[in-house]
Amino acid sequence: MDILVYFRALAALGLVLALIWGGVWLLRRYGSALMQPPGAPKADRQLAILEQMSLPQRKTLVRVRNGSEEHLLVLSQSSELLISSTKAPTDA
Repeated sequence: MDILVYFRALAALGLVLALIWGGVWLLRRYGSALMQPPGAPKADRQLAILEQMSLPQRKTLVRVRNGSEEHLLVLSQSSELLISSTKAPTDA
């Protein structure tokens, strides 16, 4: 009888862990879509991260497009630095 109690407890723990893992997977996969208001078209987005690269000392180099401009930024935990701003190339 005691072995059945342990088996049920392990099965319940496995089920709870599977539900947590499934919830995390869903949030990672669909999280950004869940944060937008209903009916918001995706084509109207003006802000996009085009590229990012890790640098030494926990810094990140990021290329961002904001409307018709592109910005090159260096981000760290305590600061942000704008390296350059240019007009975004037109897709032809």
